[in-house]
Amino acid sequence: MHKIIFIYFLILCSGLNVFAQGCSPLDPRCIKITSFNGSYMGTSVHQEFHRAKTSTQTNNETFDASVENKLSMKGTAGGLFVGVGATKSTLYSGIEGGGEISNASGNHSSSFVDGVNNAHQTNIRKTKTFFLMGRLGKQIKEDCLVYLKGGVSVSDYSFLFNLNSEINDLNLNKSENKRIIFPLIAFGVEFLAPKIFEGHEARIGIEYDYFFKKNISFNHMENTFKGASDIQLENDVLKIRLIYKI
Repeated sequence: MHKIIFIYFLILCSGLNVFAQGCSPLDPRCIKITSFNGSYMGTSVHQEFHRAKTSTQTNNETFDASVENKLSMKGTAGGLFVGVGATKSTLYSGIEGGGEISNASGNHSSSFVDGVNNAHQTNIRKTKTFFLMGRLGKQIKEDCLVYLKGGVSVSDYSFLFNLNSEINDLNLNKSENKRIIFPLIAFGVEFLAPKIFEGHEARIGIEYDYFFKKNISFNHMENTFKGASDIQLENDVLKIRLIYKI
């Protein structure tokens, strides 16, 4: 649903161009090519919305259980990026890469088998991301570019597991850091901003990113205890971007 809403937003941007110029946004003769060429650098601030499904199984002589939970993670993030691109006949193509720092985190806990005697807790935290993406777009107005990006990201996550069983005298605490590769797609719109310095230009934009689902597995072992956790992660990000042409 969130992807459909954003696509409607891009269509609305095209519609506003029709009223502003009195011609079709698909007709290059109606648009004066003014910018969106060359190299650039920028910064972004964003809100992240993560969703995780966790499944933990244990198989022990006196402690045999399984538990499934859904976990939501939210947090803010910021990053830097660089890119290069060119517009020809209102069609834009380019490439972009960058890095981001995040504080998104979430946790859940549950008890099972013998009520409060057996407990399970999972904590997930995202720390940083690096990405490389291609960018294709359409200049629908002199100062407006809509675009689609696709590529990959490498994200660092921290996982903390706690399994506690009073009747089995078990208190397993396990932390693990994982670097996860996500396929990534994004939609965005950029507008020319007032000139900061003579001869240079800035752009401001909004972008939605979607990180496709990935499955991660963990094994838990302590003495004679054996267990495993499977986690399915996906991520939505809404960004505000400030771009400076270099």
